[in-house]
Amino acid sequence: MNKLVHEMVLQSGLKMQRSDILGVNEAALVNHKYIWISNDFSEETREYCYAILHELAHYHIYLRRNQRLQSFYETSRIMYNRGYKSRIPIILWDEALAWMNTYKLLKQNSFDMRGYLKYALTGWISYFAWVEKR
Repeated sequence: MNKLVHEMVLQSGLKMQRSDILGVNEAALVNHKYIWISNDFSEETREYCYAILHELAHYHIYLRRNQRLQSFYETSRIMYNRGYKSRIPIILWDEALAWMNTYKLLKQNSFDMRGYLKYALTGWISYFAWVEKR
């Protein structure tokens, strides 16, 4: 499973790189050229494959968007990261698209899907971490 994931990434023209900047078990698409993976993320887990394919899905979405729309999404992420919560619906939509496309990649390549839905929902819900609990 992991070998196929790595091949899919390389065929897309992206490079994979380990990073100590990311949090525990995280991956990130960087400058639409690299997929960074946190140093502690074990390649032996399904979650590793899900995370890499999720970033690959973001890249595929990026390739299909026109430049104006992509700039809007990138600006929205920057604003969200600076604390502007009004952009959360845009980020949630972008993440939902990436998780749906990840699902398609998994199905098309007959990957083990056990635990995928929980992993995807946990990732998507993490964007609500700023909401105060009552």
